[in-house]
Amino acid sequence: MVAYRSPTMRAAAVIACLMIIVLLTISFGHGTAESVDLARVKWLGSLSSSFIRPMIPNNVHITYLKKEPTSIIHFGFDSFLSLYSAYYHMKGVRLFLHTDYSPEEIFQAQNSLNRTDKWTTLALNMPNLEIHYVVAPNRTTNNVEISLVQHKSDFVRMDAIKQYGGTYMDTDVYVLRDFTPLRAAGFQNVVGREPIWGHVNNGIWMSQPNTTMVNVFIQASHEFFDGGWNTVSSIMFRRIAERLHRYPFEVLILDERAWFPTNWQGESVDKLFEPFLDSGASPAATTDVGPDDVDPYQWWRLALKPKKDNEMDFSGSYAIHSFVHHHPDVKNFDGLTPEYVLARQSNFARALYAPVRHAFEAGLFSADDFDIE
Repeated sequence: MVAYRSPTMRAAAVIACLMIIVLLTISFGHGTAESVDLARVKWLGSLSSSFIRPMIPNNVHITYLKKEPTSIIHFGFDSFLSLYSAYYHMKGVRLFLHTDYSPEEIFQAQNSLNRTDKWTTLALNMPNLEIHYVVAPNRTTNNVEISLVQHKSDFVRMDAIKQYGGTYMDTDVYVLRDFTPLRAAGFQNVVGREPIWGHVNNGIWMSQPNTTMVNVFIQASHEFFDGGWNTVSSIMFRRIAERLHRYPFEVLILDERAWFPTNWQGESVDKLFEPFLDSGASPAATTDVGPDDVDPYQWWRLALKPKKDNEMDFSGSYAIHSFVHHHPDVKNFDGLTPEYVLARQSNFARALYAPVRHAFEAGLFSADDFDIE
C-alpha cells in the first residue's frame, strides 16, 4: 500500500480519484457523446490544476509612452476597443495603464470635452483601470541607447509583469473570450506562437509575478539589446521560452490559432478587415463569441455547410492581433469605427461585435459617435 507522506500528496491522490470517478460517470452514465456535460469536464480540469498551482492574476497591462516630449495622449477607437474587449470578456479584470504622461496630462485627457477625444476620455475613465506613471528607459544597463518607443515599451512591460503578474497586451490585440482557462492551467508563463517563422510573439504574455522567465528575459534584454527591431522582442523572447518550457510548469507555448490567428502580411490583414459587401449581417454574431455558445458537434455541422472563401473561424482563438497598422490600405475599409463593427460586414467586425454592442447599449457612446475613429 502506498503511503502518502504529505498533505499535498494526499490531496493530489484524492483529486485524481475524483477525476476518475467523474469521468467514468460522464462516459458511461449517458447514452450519447452529444450529452457529455462539457461544463463539468472543464470545471474539474480547472479545479485539479488550480488546487495545486495558483492561477495567473486577472490583470491586463498595456503601455502608452510618449514618442516625443511634446506628444499628446490620444486613444483612437481601435485602442479603446482593445481595452474594452478585455474589460468585457475577462470579468473582474484589473486594467493597468503604464505611461510616462504626467498626472496633469492624464487629468486633462480624462476630462476633455473635445469630440475627437471621445475614445481617450472613455479609455482613461474605464472601470477597474489603474494608471501607473513610469519613467521610460533611455538606455540599458550596458549603456546601449533605447531610442524607439516600441523598444521602450518592451522594457516597461517586463517590469510590469515582474511586479504584478497578469497579461500584457499590445493595443492592437482584441480579446475574444475569457482567459481564465489559460490562467488556471497551472503554468508560470503562457505565451503564443505567431504564423510567420514560428516566432513567439510578446504582443501577448501571461505570467505570474517574478517568474524565472521574466527574470531571465529582463537580464538578457539589458545584456544583449542592440537596437535591432527583433533582437530582443522576438528572437530572444522565443529562444528563452523554448528553452524554459521543458521545465515543469514554467512556460506553456500556445499554437498560433490561440492568440495570433492572423499575421501582418497584406493578404491576412485584408481578409480580416475587408467588408464582405454582398452579404447581410451575420445572425450568429448577435451573441457573444464564447467557448460555450455552440457545442462542438453543432459547430462541426455548421462548418460542413457552404461558406464564403474569406470567412474566418475564430472558435479556437482567445484573441486577435490585428496588425492593421502594418497594412492600412485595405480595400473598402475606411478605418475602425463603431459603425464599421456594428454593421458586421467583415471577419473582424463579427468577432468584436459583442463588446461594441455592449458599450453602445451601456450608453458609453451614441449614434452621433459612430464615425469617430
